[in-house]
Amino acid sequence: MDDYPYEYYNRKRSESKAFFRKCLVFFVATIVIVVLAVLVFCRPQSKTFGVWLYFVAAEVSAGSAETVASEIAEKGGAGTLFAFGETELPLYACYYTKEDAEKITKRLADAGESAIVKEKKAGSLYFAGADEKKAKDELCALVQTAYESSVVLFDIANGLEDKTLSSRNALYAAEECMDVFLYAAEQVRALTVFEKKALRTYFSFFEEAESFSDSLKTDGITCQGARRMQTELCCFFLSSFEMF
Repeated sequence: MDDYPYEYYNRKRSESKAFFRKCLVFFVATIVIVVLAVLVFCRPQSKTFGVWLYFVAAEVSAGSAETVASEIAEKGGAGTLFAFGETELPLYACYYTKEDAEKITKRLADAGESAIVKEKKAGSLYFAGADEKKAKDELCALVQTAYESSVVLFDIANGLEDKTLSSRNALYAAEECMDVFLYAAEQVRALTVFEKKALRTYFSFFEEAESFSDSLKTDGITCQGARRMQTELCCFFLSSFEMF
């Protein structure tokens, strides 16, 4: 009789341990399933571009970036402002090879202008949120179209500058180019991701693109106009890799 309480206690303790082990196994199994689900279904999706762009930018003192940008635009350059780290610089143009950018920089230096080459790489886009994942195809198409459209406008600007392209053909090519880009933008407008507050500044570029497209119908195409929009498309393209 004296031993009974101890036997009862030991049996209950064994049962408790067995129950605890079952709970622990169930808990661990649940965690493993959740982690695997996160890895499979919630892992960021990505697309790599790996493109380098080379900007010819003006060296400016604090507070003078906008003034210098206006002066560059008046001289036929892009006159676009773009941030490199925490420093915003006015741009003369954007190039796809370092050699071209350095050649123009030297030409500007010979003319008494202060210019430098700033390079930036477009790496990978990552789509982690549910809305971003749903919009992945449309966003990738938009970013790719921005880059390809910039190349077309680059060729148009050069063709007008060296007179190897007529104004009529340049206008037709520019209109087609912008129609393609704005079509890609229209696909994104219909998506939930377009409504996100954090992306509004990024997507506000659509208004600039529409304004340029409208101006083609009324004012035609100029070398400076093509170069400015080409540079802005390059900036929009690179900004995508900071947003996604």
